[in-house]
Formats: sequence, C-alpha cells, structure tokens
Amino acid sequence: MPLTRSIILSAMISGSALAAADDSRRCCARIEHMYRPAFTVFDEATGRSLQQYPPDRSADWLHMKLEITIPDMNALRLLGRQTLTYAPFASPVEFLVLDAVDLDISQVRVNGHPAAFTYDGEQLRVTVEPPTPPGSTADVSIDYAAFDPKPGLIWVPASAAHPDRPAQLHTLGQTNWNRFWFPSHDYPNDRLTTEMVVAVPEGYEVIGNGRLVLKERGWLAIGTPQPMDIYTWVQEPGHPTYLVSLVVGKFRTVDVGDRRIPMPVHVPLGRDGDIKATYGNTMRMARLFESRFNEPYPWDRYAQTLVWNFAAGGMEHTASTTMYDYAIYVDPQARDGDLEPLIAHELAHQWFGDMITCRTWQHLWLNEGFATYSEGLWEEELGGDVSYLAYVQGWLDELGDNDEALAPEQPGMATRVFEHADDMFGMPANPYPKGALVLHALRESLGSDLFFRAVGEYVDRFRLKEVETDDLRRVLEEVSGEALEQFFDQWVYRPGLPRINATYAWQDGILRIELQQVQNINADNPAFALDIPFDIAIPAEDGSTRIRRLTIPMKQRTASVSAPLSAAPLYVAIDPRLTNPCRYTLVQPVQAWMAQLNGGSTVIARIQAARVLGGIAIEDPQLARASLTLLESVAASRTNHRSLRLAAIQSLGEKESLSALLRLAEARPDDAWVRGAIVDALVTCSPRPIPNVVEQAVLMAWADRSTLVRGRAVRAIGAFGLHDHFHVVRQAAGADAQDDRLRLAAIAAARDLDTPESLAIVLGLTDLRHADRTRARAIAAAAELAHHQPSDVRKRLLSWAQERDAAPSSEALRAIGHLGVAEARPILESMLQRTRDPMRKRELREVLAVLDALPRSARADR
Repeated sequence: MPLTRSIILSAMISGSALAAADDSRRCCARIEHMYRPAFTVFDEATGRSLQQYPPDRSADWLHMKLEITIPDMNALRLLGRQTLTYAPFASPVEFLVLDAVDLDISQVRVNGHPAAFTYDGEQLRVTVEPPTPPGSTADVSIDYAAFDPKPGLIWVPASAAHPDRPAQLHTLGQTNWNRFWFPSHDYPNDRLTTEMVVAVPEGYEVIGNGRLVLKERGWLAIGTPQPMDIYTWVQEPGHPTYLVSLVVGKFRTVDVGDRRIPMPVHVPLGRDGDIKATYGNTMRMARLFESRFNEPYPWDRYAQTLVWNFAAGGMEHTASTTMYDYAIYVDPQARDGDLEPLIAHELAHQWFGDMITCRTWQHLWLNEGFATYSEGLWEEELGGDVSYLAYVQGWLDELGDNDEALAPEQPGMATRVFEHADDMFGMPANPYPKGALVLHALRESLGSDLFFRAVGEYVDRFRLKEVETDDLRRVLEEVSGEALEQFFDQWVYRPGLPRINATYAWQDGILRIELQQVQNINADNPAFALDIPFDIAIPAEDGSTRIRRLTIPMKQRTASVSAPLSAAPLYVAIDPRLTNPCRYTLVQPVQAWMAQLNGGSTVIARIQAARVLGGIAIEDPQLARASLTLLESVAASRTNHRSLRLAAIQSLGEKESLSALLRLAEARPDDAWVRGAIVDALVTCSPRPIPNVVEQAVLMAWADRSTLVRGRAVRAIGAFGLHDHFHVVRQAAGADAQDDRLRLAAIAAARDLDTPESLAIVLGLTDLRHADRTRARAIAAAAELAHHQPSDVRKRLLSWAQERDAAPSSEALRAIGHLGVAEARPILESMLQRTRDPMRKRELREVLAVLDALPRSARADR
C-alpha cells in the first residue's frame, strides 16, 4: 500500500537528511502508525504466547451485497443493509462470527427469518437455527447504522476552511479497518465477490471496486424514501474484505487507459488538466507487468482516485486504487520529480496483494515486496540496467541500520511477533525494501529468464488465492531445481543483514582476498551463507581495462581465496550488483577507489566508491586534491546517473570542499535534485558564520524555478541561522507547491531559527485551511517552540489532540507526552474510554504512561 517512494529513494540514495525530510509518505501504510513497535513474544504473567495467528472462519464467505444510504454527506452517518452468502465447511453452521466495531446493529436475519444475535461492540455472533448443513448455502442479512466510522471510513465534511472542497468520504481497509463500517470476516485468508449499492445525494459520485453496472435515480429500502442517486458496483472475481473500497465525492475524470483496460483517474475539481502529465504512463506500466508476470491485468478496470486527508501514499483496493490528495503535479512543466514509482507500486499490487494475497499478515512481504520490486522493473524499463541497479541501492539505503541480527529480540521480515497487523509496516526488517531486495537476490542468483519463468508459474498457480512464503519458495525450487530453504530462512524469517569486512593484497602474481562477517553472530544469529561476487579490474596489454569476475563462497564467519592475477588490480569492487543484501566495508588504496569511481563496472560500484572517498582520510595532499576533482567531475556530468551524482555531491560536503560545491552551484546543473543536493551539502560543510558566497548561493537557490530546490534553500536558511532572511521563510509558508514542500520547508526552517516569530509562522500552518500532513508537521514544530508561549501551545495541544483527522491528532498526542502536559490527562482518559481503534488506544496509553512517570511536583507545576 507504506510516502511517494521516488522521493524517499532519491533521498536515501543521496544520503541527505534534508532530502528525506521533503516527504514522508509510504505506500499503503498509515502514516500515523509508522513507528517501530515493541517486540514481545511472551506474557510473563499469564504464560501466554503473544504471537499472532489467523482467526478461524465460521463459514466460507462467498458473496456480499452491501446496500448503503448516505442521506447527508455532511451528517457523517450511513445506513446499511448487508447480505452475506455463505457455505459451511465440513460441519453444519450453528453460529456465524463477524468483526464489526461500533456499529448500531438493529436487525439480523438468516434466510429471511429473524435471528438471535449478540454484539459486544467489536464482534457480532449470530445464532443459525436450524443450522446450515454442509453442501448448501445460506444468507445472513444485517441492518445497521454507522456514525463517523473512522479509521475504516474517513469522512471529510464541507468546511468553511475549504470553501472549494465539497464533502467527501473514502475508506482505507488495510489491515483490518473495514470492520468499522461493515461487518465482515476482516482478515485476508478469505475472499468473496462483492456488490455495493450506494445511494447518495444528487451530484455526488460513488466509486467502488470492479465495474459500474447501474446508475439510477430512486431510493433504497434501507434509508429514507427520497430520490437519490444510486450507484451499483460489482466486483468479480472475489477479493479479501480489506480491499473493499468506497469513495464518494465530486471529481473530474480522465481515462488514461484503452478499450481493453479502462483506466479512469478521478481528481479534485479543476485538476483534470494535469491528469495525463501525471498518470499518462499507467497503461505502459500495465503492459510491462503483464509481460514480466506472464499474466494479463486481472480486473475489469483500473481506477485511481485522489481523496482528501488520505492516511497513506496510495492503497491498492481491488481495481480501484486510492491516492493521497496531492498525488498530481501542481505544474507539469516545472516538475522536479514524478509519482511514477508510487503509481507503479499500486498498479503492481493488482497482481500481488489483490489477485494473489498473503494468507496472514506474517507474509505481508509477498504483497509489498513484489509491489516495491515492480517499481524497480519500471525504472529498468525507463533507464535500463543502470537505473534498475541504482534503485536496488536505494532499497538497501532505505533499510539503513534498522535491520540487525538480534534474534530473538528483533523479529525477521516474516514474523508472527506483532501487537497489531499495522505494526508489520514499521518493522526494522521492513517488508518493502527488504522484500524487494530478496526478489532481486533471487533474480541475480537464478538469472532473469529463470526467475521470471518462476514468477509466471507462481502467478498462474496461485491466481485468486491466498499464499504464504513457502508457496513462493516451492515454485522457485520446482522451476529452478535449486534448494532454497536456507535462502528463505536467512533472508525472510531471520532478522538482520550481514556486515562484511573485506581486505585484499596482491603479491607475486597472487591476489588474496579475506572476508569476515562482523555482525552479531551467536546460536540465534548464525553466520549467513553467501556467495560474494567481485569485479576485479586489471590493466590489459592494449591499455584498456579488463574485468575478471570472482565469486567467494562464505558459509561461516570468515572466508578467503587466493587466485592468480597477472597484474596488480586497478580496483576490486565487492558485490557490484548487490547480489546479496549486505553492508560491505572494503579496504583498498585511494587510487583504487578513484579508479572504481571513474570506471566502475556498475553504478552500484561507482556509488560505493563515491561514498568511500567522502568518508576516508587521505593523507597525501595531491591525492586528496585529485579525489575532490574527480568527485566534482562526476557530480557535474549530465551523463552520470542521478544517484551517482548525488553520492558525489554528498561526499564533497563531507570533505568540506566548499569551493567545489560553489562552482557546481554557479554552473546551475540541469537536474533539480542535483541542485538541491548542492544546497544540502553546503549546509553540511560550510563554516559558521557562513561566508557571504554561501549565503548568496542559498539565495540563488531560493530563486530557482524548482520548488524542490527552493525548499532546500528555505531549510538551509534555518540550518544556517540566517535570521536576516526570515522573510523568505514567511514567503515559503504562504506558497503552494507539489506535496506542500515549501510550507514543510518553512516549518523546518522556523523550528531551527527558534524565535517568537518562528512560533507564529508554525502556529499559522496548524490552521484547518492547510493539508492534514502539513498541519501535523506544524504541530510537532510548535511543541518544539513551545517555550516561547508555553501556556498557549499547551492549550492548543489539548484541542488538536481531539481532532477528527488522524495525523494532526496523533502528532498532538506525541507532543503532549514530550512536553509532559499533565492537564491533558482527563481528556486523554475520556478519549481512551470512547475509542475502539486499537492503534489509537495504544497511542493514548503510551502518552498516559509518560504522564504517570512525571514526578509528582512536576504534575502539580504543569
């Protein structure tokens, strides 16, 4: 579904904290739930295992007809009649159990007859009398009402703060949130066909799964007898209930598909002119995936709909993806990035996640890993192997140092150790980048032809089914003939990535390479079994460079090899295609690193060299100057891949090469990301107080056409403490830009400048007129600047914490804990008592625990 990934990966490839700060959306995952969970596998008090297992199914759910009436789009209330068709398994069905949270259930019938039921606010239990015998089917019908049923259904009523925005609602079911607006077996280990009949006030449009079979004027039996617009959507074949989607609003629509696959894109009023510039490649992506997966697009159509206050980057509802509100170019002619990785990710989910679904959340990586890997396939389609490998490097960077070999305290990627299924999206062994790296490693190991043949077999065999990791492993083994249990055990089920230290020496025509795994190694975390490839560059007789490839098996803590080599190597590149998801440290001479940067066999090898040259001390002044000259040349070259140029610029910043960076800035490189990275590097390396030339470079960046570069300039003003240029921060706070990046930059700068006027800027951006994510960032900054007006900010936090919008409310709760706002306790306790959202409950309990830990005197003082 976790942040547009193009921006995240570009930031990670460059290693720039400022770059990463430009955006923080993850496909599919709720932003407010993206934090590292605590890992507890055992309850000491009760002796109970806390591992998560899938729930039983009380019946085989075959079909759902959901009739919904929304009398008033601003009343936050819907009336529903659900009819579920089911079949028993081996035994007669005496009871039906459905997940249903905070619904007002008025009546239940089985096969048209009233049925007894019990309901505790979270689970509905229906008595089936007489029991339904095996070999037959039956219907259960449930009449209910729901009021503001978030977090599963997010209502955005009309507001004076946004007079141009009609009321709207959308749903977000992953992982198990649809139970808040209709009863269901709310788990991915079952699928059913769905029919959704929705009556809405005139002028509103209903967008659902599957195909629209009817639009008429009338009214439903459940609801009020007044004419309404009625939409009927049918989804066949079946899908898991978490993928059921409902969107109601007013949109402009452009179809970017063809006769075979309609691809409507629904955007806010007035934005239809930008649709093709943003989404025009969707059909080409579909053709690529059909070819790679050897499977036609599986549904009747593919819709993409932008909604207000969406809690993720995108969500792959079956045949109908939902996108965040700013997922469209503000100015296509001046764009400095694109949304295509996000678009590709959500589209690929239609195969992996929707058509083939993880049976339990333990195996979420089968959904998210394939979707993330498909982003790399799109990059490969656009830019060949260089772009693909740069993207692979980005996945490793995104994992960072989070995934450590710390079993059993830290779980692996496929784990049952989590409190809530949403925790899986924030795991250190993250299913997005690590899942993609696992698939890349399989492709490198098996070869592209064999790998994609196996993927095609996997897709064919498990079409419209639920899967676990072993299902994929067995297919790969059958097609390849290889035994892969150890591979999956160490990369999927165990935590951690290997850390490999490598050294080499050449003497008397023999090259000796020595390797050591230096990550935590013990009985729970044994050494990884690896085959580590090397590209060894040696001079040829004609003056050219020849690459010799060597692979070293490493099955324990250490490994070494001696090989004849006719001449001393120009450089040795370790794992230049990242065949293994490892963190490597290689020791070789500065001249070798320069040769690798200048002519490395892959873009990954060249990025490795650029980063090392930025991080090592070079004693020889002549070599030091030569390395800086080379880094500057690599950064300036338009023929180099962006990721390599960004790595070179970051290294120039780390080496404090101010003159080189200023020359690059003056040259105005063609790529906005490169120009932005120069600003970041200036922040890294400039002395304080900064020279006038650096100040002028920052102001020049503020005048840039690219809002990305302008945002970096604003952040630099804050980082440098340029109080004389606060007017720039004020201007940025009032400027529209893609993803609201200028306002976000203004928040960061104001926080760094830390003045009363900074707080005023930040408080202005908490206003309801602004995007919910911008407001959340502003609330966090207001908490950091609260010392300028402590009583005012604390009072505002109490109000923000009680808002309906999740992102601002969650940020306010965190700030209340951080500041120790003890007077919030009664409000938080009341919120805890009212909510049935398990993630919100956990959030509130954590803040209350922080307040409880305050010294008694502090509680009184505050």
